[in-house]
Amino acid sequence: MFRILMLTSFVLSSLSSFAAENPGSGYNALDFRSCSFINGKDMEDLRKLDTEYVDWASKNYPVFLSYIMTKHATNQNDWDLDFIWLNIYENHEALGSANNARFHSGSEIERKFNKLIECNSYFTATSIHIKPSLALGSDGIFSINSCTMKDGVTYDDLITADSKWVSHREAVGMEDAMYRWIPDAGWSRDTKADFLNVYVATDLMMRGRSIDLLWSGSAAVWQSIYGDIHSCDQGRIWRANYVGRKSS
Repeated sequence: MFRILMLTSFVLSSLSSFAAENPGSGYNALDFRSCSFINGKDMEDLRKLDTEYVDWASKNYPVFLSYIMTKHATNQNDWDLDFIWLNIYENHEALGSANNARFHSGSEIERKFNKLIECNSYFTATSIHIKPSLALGSDGIFSINSCTMKDGVTYDDLITADSKWVSHREAVGMEDAMYRWIPDAGWSRDTKADFLNVYVATDLMMRGRSIDLLWSGSAAVWQSIYGDIHSCDQGRIWRANYVGRKSS
């Protein structure tokens, strides 16, 4: 946890320079709810609330974007849940505003959700834009790795490596977007990762093209760029199903 706190301070201190050096970069606040179905309900029952939820949230939340994340390629023993509800906000103040709205005026919509699902964990994060997606607001594929910074590496070193990797990806035509999720509040005390690398594809074919490029030589480039920066575990693939949004 100390490493996460230190990394968060590096992120905050370096974010302005990162944005200046990388056009289109920035960050968002995220919150997650890990949920399971109850009373024999399923995803079809949950999605019937999409319109009502988006209508309520659009009246009560600041700008937001909501997804339902379901497992595609994961180890069942690692994820004892049916789905993760993900909200994306402009910043952490907006996240706080949304939580206030949910607490003060969300009782009716909350009761409807509570008849279908039980959410046992709530946690937050900061999402750093490494190569932002142009397709937010539609279904997608999230490929996620948990990563740990190596001793003596600074966030500036990580930013430099990111710039090299983005340049290579653009040169060889990798299409998927790239984000870095920095854990904030609510994560398990057993969490060892300093951050999660998240690649966002529009579908599994786009992801597959990136994997083919890795096998065609880009994996060696990745290793030369990040090998002394961080180590990451085996990835997981999640389907991200779009629920709704409120635009600025």
